[in-house]
Amino acid sequence: MSKKIIALVTVLMMVMTIFVPVSVFAAATCSAVGAITSVTGTGNNIDLADLRIAEGVIGNFADGDVITLSLPSGVEFDAAPTVTFYDDAPAFASATVTSVTARVYNIKINTSGVARNDDASMQISLNVKVTSSGSGDIEVNVAAPGTAIAEGNVVVGRFVSGDGTVSVLTTPTKGGSDEYATIRIVENATKAFAAGETIKIKLPSDFTWNASTTISATNGLTFKVPGGVVGSVAGIGTRTLELTVNTQSSGRPSMIDIKSHIDVASDAKKGDITASFSGTAGLSDDVVIGTYADYDVTVTAKDAKEVTAGKDDQRVAEIVVKENIKGSLVPGRTITFTLPDGVRFREYTPSVGAAISEKPQLKKVAGDSNLFAGGSTLTGTVSSDLRTITYTLANNASTSAVEMEFNDPDLDIAANFKGELEIEVGGTAGASGKFVVAEVVPIVTLESDPTDIRVGVQGQEVGDIIITEGAKEAIAENAEIQLTLPSDVTFSAVPTVEVTEGNIELDGISKSGGTVTIKVDTESTKPSVIKVSNIKVTANRSVPEGEIKVSIKGGAIMQNALKLGDSYAFSNVTDAGSVVVANVVTPAPAETYASNSVAFVLGSTTYTVDGVEKVMDVAPFTKDGRTMLPIRFVAEALGVSTDNIIWNEATSQVTIMKGDRVAQMTIGSNILTVNGTAIPMDTAAALENGRTVLPIRFVAQALGAQVGWDEATSTVTITR
Repeated sequence: MSKKIIALVTVLMMVMTIFVPVSVFAAATCSAVGAITSVTGTGNNIDLADLRIAEGVIGNFADGDVITLSLPSGVEFDAAPTVTFYDDAPAFASATVTSVTARVYNIKINTSGVARNDDASMQISLNVKVTSSGSGDIEVNVAAPGTAIAEGNVVVGRFVSGDGTVSVLTTPTKGGSDEYATIRIVENATKAFAAGETIKIKLPSDFTWNASTTISATNGLTFKVPGGVVGSVAGIGTRTLELTVNTQSSGRPSMIDIKSHIDVASDAKKGDITASFSGTAGLSDDVVIGTYADYDVTVTAKDAKEVTAGKDDQRVAEIVVKENIKGSLVPGRTITFTLPDGVRFREYTPSVGAAISEKPQLKKVAGDSNLFAGGSTLTGTVSSDLRTITYTLANNASTSAVEMEFNDPDLDIAANFKGELEIEVGGTAGASGKFVVAEVVPIVTLESDPTDIRVGVQGQEVGDIIITEGAKEAIAENAEIQLTLPSDVTFSAVPTVEVTEGNIELDGISKSGGTVTIKVDTESTKPSVIKVSNIKVTANRSVPEGEIKVSIKGGAIMQNALKLGDSYAFSNVTDAGSVVVANVVTPAPAETYASNSVAFVLGSTTYTVDGVEKVMDVAPFTKDGRTMLPIRFVAEALGVSTDNIIWNEATSQVTIMKGDRVAQMTIGSNILTVNGTAIPMDTAAALENGRTVLPIRFVAQALGAQVGWDEATSTVTITR
């Protein structure tokens, strides 16, 4: 039973403590009142911040409590502290202030015992003299042993160096005489600037103070007026403005604002205008109060971005156009942005689907809106080739320097574009320059180790092709990669294809003539490498010696080949690149020279090859003064195989290939083509008894032979 009673008492005591106000145990607090006083050095009659001591709860101030205030070394009381009670205190308390030493005072609280309804506080003034200047905070130590008043140090002042601090509120750029910066001078302490002290502000050569310059000061600080003229300032019209303190500040440090109006000579130097301070007030600063500049426009590009060729809607860096001073851009004129060949702005109507228009805007960033007709953006007009966009500024002069941005340029980039992408800025408003806005990564790069092949031989192996993706997701999924050989070269078999790096997924490979098609199932999340091997080709006998290249194209690569009507958007772009896979190094095996000398006689169907007589079915004859010979017999006599003499019935054209020469002639035409170069003849090719006949001199020379004529025997001799 006794244990239950003890437990019950314990619980009751715990419950009772819940209802005891916690604030009963709160001690009186100490703090500074208002701004902390700045002290620049030694001196008398310096008012530090007041000290406030507040009861935490009623009763913290008890009759007879003694509070001791102690100042740091070098700081003494210049007058006895005065104590003022607030709130409920005046009715019940007063204080007795007693000096202990020059740095220590005791404050005794006297209470009358009058009942109170509220807690009280006291505010103590601290008027001091500084005998030894220091650095950092000035603290008063509060000690009240045996009381409910908190003890410790309270910051009431702070040593600062110098009499004042100089700054500028703005640093405008102007084109001549005008209002420049507002200069602000802040006293580091009350009365830091003494009566009679001077502040001198000197401008550079060819800059003088204009009479519109105004000066204002706070907290009672005034300046002497030279000559007794109200509002006048010494130095107007000269380079040096001179201010002389008349009345010191009181209560708080003064803040002086000088709104500078400057006259600029015609030959003044462009650049920053630096004002230099001197005088007896202790200021020695140099500050830039503005910039004197030419009317000019600065154009810059932000950091270039990395984009991928062959894709649409690629975001490149923005371009910033900024007036150095107001009026630098000519109102009513134009600013143009021009893209290089192979890049376009996104504004067109595809053959299927809605119109696409994603033109960038010219956006105001800073300054007034006059050039933007009161708005914040301008919409441009795109040229027919989609490469130039033109903005026309409103016909209103700017009243402040304007900064604008060629905002969010999204571009379509051709599959074969690579390297730096520059935008050229121009127009008639005054902005110009070329700026790199992107580094274009190829959608793929191709590598191969070419082999040597011969024409007329089936299934010759060429170098493997390595396709390296320029970035992840560069090659589109659900589309095709096409590898294409030049004309007259075909794939002999389906090559092998495999992914050697990355994770792109393919879905089969096929061939048709000179094209191999690789289907892409899923795009990569890591840049991938595709290897195409076991590539075998056949080169037609018409293929000349030299390189054989494979080009890459297809919807997976040329993703922005959107149709505009019947033509592609980038009509001159046929592929995304090519690589040499083989070199044709020898002519066809049957193409050898069989003779050194061939002779033909007018009117005779017999001819001789190195003295051996042969027969043909058409005799040489003359036409328009030229000897006409059947081309087949001449070519064969000079070692051109039958396979290399090709007749095209549809076009009535004959093609002869001999070594590195390809000659072509058309019946009824007087044009002979040798390796693509047109050579006019004075007699046209003709048909005689089903044979193509040509003026022998032109044909022989086209095949690299020489022609001789014997008038006496009517004999034509051809030698190689």
